[in-house]
Amino acid sequence: MTRFFKRITSSLLSVLLLLPSIASACVMDGIGSGVLYKVPKKTFSIQLATARAIESEKLKATHNANYEQRMMMLMFQLQQQLSSQDKGEWFLFESSKGHYYKIISSDKGIKIRQHEVPQGNSEESIIVDIDVLNAIVSKQLTAQQASEIGILYLPTNASNLVMI
Repeated sequence: MTRFFKRITSSLLSVLLLLPSIASACVMDGIGSGVLYKVPKKTFSIQLATARAIESEKLKATHNANYEQRMMMLMFQLQQQLSSQDKGEWFLFESSKGHYYKIISSDKGIKIRQHEVPQGNSEESIIVDIDVLNAIVSKQLTAQQASEIGILYLPTNASNLVMI
């Protein structure tokens, strides 16, 4: 019986080590749409660069207890500050908790929806950590500065989204 539990434990650990990004993806985003296999490849490098930016004090980590409330406020602020010359849709992947957001630009303005996963190429998603997003919407950093130091990934299809 003990060998059985050791075997199961080692198998589960192996799976978790082989697929680290799956462990951090939001399960709600994956229901029916598959975020568990739609984590962008650049997520780890963005997280690593963010940790280094915090360590070197280029970025301030904020430690609010309620992630959901914080993200709702940041998404509201982002929605108020975004503008686009083109109509379209972009996906934003928040890398610390693995949540997807869909940014929609139309004649009516900008809308942001939670838990919408790209059906095509997830590599064309904007990738950002919550602390970086906080710095951008509070105007401590520009998106260009964040991109240059590697703590924000902006795909080419997001070049027309601008902060106002």
